[in-house]
Amino acid sequence: MLTGPESLPHARIAEEIGRVLGRAYRYVDLPVPEMAARLETRGLPRLQAEELAALMADIGDGRWSSTTTTVKDLTGRPPRSLAAYLTDHLHAFSR
Repeated sequence: MLTGPESLPHARIAEEIGRVLGRAYRYVDLPVPEMAARLETRGLPRLQAEELAALMADIGDGRWSSTTTTVKDLTGRPPRSLAAYLTDHLHAFSR
């Protein structure tokens, strides 16, 4: 698994995105069936939507909150923080 230097909960990720972009964002934790239905309306096939929604629920409860040294082991460089990534790619998030 590849990770950054920190493990952030979904709500903190939304806050960081908002800080960098200068707009307010918040994460809304939906029940798996509701999230799957929303993903499906966005064009994901039903099975993929259900699996992604379940995965997001698993990740969100902290079970996958550990970080790894894999990026540094493979590249010789430390991983970037989410804030650094967002700042470096700000143009990709512009409207």
